[in-house]
Amino acid sequence: MVYITAIDEKSIAKHLSLPLFKFRRKYVTTDPEYFNKKCLKNEDDGNCPFFVENKCSIYEVRPLQCRSFPFWPEFMKEENGIKKLLELCPGFGKGKLYSKEEIEAIITEVIKAAI
Repeated sequence: MVYITAIDEKSIAKHLSLPLFKFRRKYVTTDPEYFNKKCLKNEDDGNCPFFVENKCSIYEVRPLQCRSFPFWPEFMKEENGIKKLLELCPGFGKGKLYSKEEIEAIITEVIKAAI
């Protein structure tokens, strides 16, 4: 599930040149198992609708959840978090190296969006 914030919805809709209500109708649903939190509808294959040709087609405006990966609390606090990331994501460890301050800023942004 790719959870989205109201800001994510507006940014993606604008990027796609869609009115917000049309974007929501086509791409947004709620997760009843997570307090009806808004998320993107998965494709029939289970992938995000914007995961096209093995990459994100809306990378410039990708949701906060995607921008903050892999610095999610469940990976950062868990003893085997890094090992799980290596198994989960083939690209993990191959991108930009972030400073402690940059990671903390990303985590703070995620926490603020969740409130």
